[in-house]
Amino acid sequence: SAASDVYKRQVLDCETEESTERSLSAAFRCMPEDLYDVFDSLDLDLIYASAESPDEEPNKYLLERLSDELNRPELPEQVSWFHFTRTLPGNEFTEGLLPLGKVLPQIWKLLIDTAPSAEIARELQSMQKNGVSDFQYNLKAPDSFHWGPFAYLVPAIALHSQSLSQHDYLGMPEIVEDICNGLNESAGFQLFDHFRELLKPCIVKFVNNAHDRGQDTLETACAYLYGCRKREGPSSSWITCFDAGGETISASAIASVRFLTSL
Repeated sequence: SAASDVYKRQVLDCETEESTERSLSAAFRCMPEDLYDVFDSLDLDLIYASAESPDEEPNKYLLERLSDELNRPELPEQVSWFHFTRTLPGNEFTEGLLPLGKVLPQIWKLLIDTAPSAEIARELQSMQKNGVSDFQYNLKAPDSFHWGPFAYLVPAIALHSQSLSQHDYLGMPEIVEDICNGLNESAGFQLFDHFRELLKPCIVKFVNNAHDRGQDTLETACAYLYGCRKREGPSSSWITCFDAGGETISASAIASVRFLTSL
């Protein structure tokens, strides 16, 4: 329908290879086969290993080649983003995605309420009141620069954090890891495994206005689909991030909450 065509054109969605193909076909006003014809005519590794290596970054070069061969793309008006975390099963994020400064009291309450003993619960209460012996915690907690919420454009990178030099957010939220490290430092309790078992990995998808991110997200989407076409594994070219800058992502912007059972 006309309505669905407008939706496809306006929202860049890299949740899957198929959704990315739809988004880019709409952006370039072409058939998927047209995209793949351009990809098949290129070998970026060879191009960048040659003496005439382009000056542009590969993602930008790839978008320019598609633009030259097909059409100048329409930049997305909205972008789907994917927030990786670990949380209690059944969490539907009814308050939205909260920045660290707003969600931190809830995190402390969760950790204290689910501590494996009364002694550890008291130790956590003391830490919350008197301070955490962890540099990373003390860097992030008081400074809204570090509050996010953060998200990625391409969720296919989620299970490859180590090889891509990213924090494993599905393994443990950074701030919970920081608190666990502080507890181990000050009291000798190791609770990482306890809370890892309690909390379950999930990916929260939300839609946000593109603002000035239309160009770089489109470049990353092209790199992702090119990599899929070439049967390449996830790479740093698939990484572009979103930072809400300490603002809440409203519940109405959340499209889905997907818990992963295989981790």
